[in-house]
Amino acid sequence: MEAGIGGEDSTLQTCENARKSYTAVDKDGVALMLADLAEIERRRGELRKALSGYLEARTVAQEIDDKRAVAYTLSGAADVLFDQGDLEASRESYQKSLALRKEIGDKHTVAETELALSRLSIEEGHPADAETVIRKLYRQRPSRRDEDRSLATSASG
Repeated sequence: MEAGIGGEDSTLQTCENARKSYTAVDKDGVALMLADLAEIERRRGELRKALSGYLEARTVAQEIDDKRAVAYTLSGAADVLFDQGDLEASRESYQKSLALRKEIGDKHTVAETELALSRLSIEEGHPADAETVIRKLYRQRPSRRDEDRSLATSASG
């Protein structure tokens, strides 16, 4: 699987070089870079490296009190744990991420995390629980009229 012109290895090296440079400047973007590196490892099937990367990214995010990045890294770690078959740990990580995302007020990532938890419920053999959450999210989606009104408001403003 190629990522960009130079392929996956080139992308990984570019990310690693950027992380080293960024670390010297500030930590604001480092957590997300580490998470991106972890996701590359996950997609390669290197789940141990991926989990370690997400945990390192979370530590950096916590050091700078970046709740959005902490939630992102918790969700990434939950994805890896799901892939490893550790459903209980995956659920715990998703729930921590969900709590932070609700605290932040990011409706999109709250819904995204609730869907991930639904996928987990299905895997655990509880499709009815998943269906309840998915139907709730579907009812909460913006209507076409709301979207049109939002576009009209932003165009006139």
